[in-house]
Amino acid sequence: MKTTAAFVLLACLMAVGVKGQDRSSKGRCFCADKGANMVLVKNIEKVEIIPPSPSCRKHEIIVTLKNGAGRKCMNPESKFTQNVIIKALEKRSQKTHSTTASVPLKSTMTSSAAPTSFK
Repeated sequence: MKTTAAFVLLACLMAVGVKGQDRSSKGRCFCADKGANMVLVKNIEKVEIIPPSPSCRKHEIIVTLKNGAGRKCMNPESKFTQNVIIKALEKRSQKTHSTTASVPLKSTMTSSAAPTSFK
């Protein structure tokens, strides 16, 4: 009787098709689509640059809006977003009192480091 019950259980598991973790190319990105091309600059509180990773193969730019208005994904390919990143990098270099030039956008976008935030 125990053997029959074990066999039925095994047959049911095989019929259901138990799967491991899904390894689709989509991954687990913060942004579901390409993101917005523009937001009002005066409403931006913080800019986050998230480089590609094993779980998400695309660059993601996320802005946190002022007054608790939430977070918004930005299109990393739009001119507006690239200008926002450049301004955030310039602001960051001014805060550290550095006399060096700001980091070029290309090197920032190809970085494989952890997510970067700018306030």
